[in-house]
Amino acid sequence: CSSDLGFGLFLSGGVDSSVLMHLLARQHKGADPIKTYTAFFDVSGSSTNEMQMARHISSACGGAMREVLFGVDDFRT
Repeated sequence: CSSDLGFGLFLSGGVDSSVLMHLLARQHKGADPIKTYTAFFDVSGSSTNEMQMARHISSACGGAMREVLFGVDDFRT
């Protein structure tokens, strides 16, 4: 598959987006890496942070990852 503008994927690190990244990487023939975007929350002691898995999947599939960190202060008005 190819595109004039490249490909991007929201990669959470969970099973669904990881499988999509793997499948897209197998079909991708472009010179530019697949852009992956991951948003996560900075919560101390949280066992639900899948950022490490998202980093691993993006790297293993040749992706170019962009991470966005949200904290509690981002939701205060």
